[in-house]
Amino acid sequence: MKNVLLVKGNYGRAGGPETLIASMAKHLDQTRFQPTLVVLRRDGVPEAPQMDAGRLPIQRTDLPWGGLASAGVAAWRLGRIAGQLNVNVIHTHDMRANLTACLLRCAGDTPWIAHIHGWLGHTQTGKWRYYEQLDRRLIRRADLVLVGSTAAREEVERAGARRIGLLPNGVEMMPDNSWTDAGLAMRQQLGIPTSTLLAGVIGRVHQGKGQRYLIEAVGILRAEGLDVRGVVVGEGPDLEQLRLLARDLNIAEFVLFPGFCTESLPYVAACDVMAAPSLKESLPLTVLEAMALRRPVIASAVGDLPLVIQNDVNGFLVPPADAAAIATVLRSLHNNPDLKATAGGFARATVEKRYSAQAMSRQLEEYYLSVIRN
Repeated sequence: MKNVLLVKGNYGRAGGPETLIASMAKHLDQTRFQPTLVVLRRDGVPEAPQMDAGRLPIQRTDLPWGGLASAGVAAWRLGRIAGQLNVNVIHTHDMRANLTACLLRCAGDTPWIAHIHGWLGHTQTGKWRYYEQLDRRLIRRADLVLVGSTAAREEVERAGARRIGLLPNGVEMMPDNSWTDAGLAMRQQLGIPTSTLLAGVIGRVHQGKGQRYLIEAVGILRAEGLDVRGVVVGEGPDLEQLRLLARDLNIAEFVLFPGFCTESLPYVAACDVMAAPSLKESLPLTVLEAMALRRPVIASAVGDLPLVIQNDVNGFLVPPADAAAIATVLRSLHNNPDLKATAGGFARATVEKRYSAQAMSRQLEEYYLSVIRN
């Protein structure tokens, strides 16, 4: 039996890393691996529901986090836990965890895997830009750096990672159409008629995620008299700016901002099509989750998205920062409902074949064994 520590900070929001950790906890072969989750927890920060101890099939331990100055103490405490559990590998999932594990690795010999779930690069601002720059330096000490896309692999290679492994994101495959009731209930809650074409985007509301281009596309189509609406799910520094944009375009009543969500599935199921209009991206989990629910995705042709989405087959690719191109696709979907169903069917088949949570976990197990052997 190999003992694994999964280490993650809590940031008061749910996202791809939290969802992936929950999948790993569920699907790792626990006849061979015993995972334990360690959460570096800052007081007063709410819990991501995926990380709730009552929902996870593995043991969870919390360590206090008081900012960068507390990293040394956190590393010492993490080392004590690793010793008590006879840990074979430490697997970290964000900068906070990377810093703690890096300090521990400098003083010990437990293998450390740093999992990079995506950097925002030049679109990052303020203290977060500093944290990201720090993260790029930390991973040079890791025994292995895992990434979810070839685009991310190139980025961590430029950052100086010694050894890199590609681990494409995997998603849970729900029984076909089991999400229908949740989607209908959410549409009713949002006040969206069934006849309306609803386009959604889920994630941190940040300029690099490109939500403004979906809003502008909705504005173009509303001006043409088409019954198209948008929903921007999430929170972040650009939220108020996007609200103002919708008002300036006279479409405030046709673009909804429900804010932070703990469960994305009802929103995805409520939408007819999802958008990933990012300016920079690797392979976001939200795209795979939408495809698994037979929702075609309109995605910027950046990162690994063109490797997953075959244009006009299982989804739609557009140039980044191009609202007119997004509007063109939405217009086609509005005028041809069969196109949505056909693309959605191919989308689900793509995820089922190549991006299941089970396949991701089997590959992760091999990475664990490789760093333990070395």
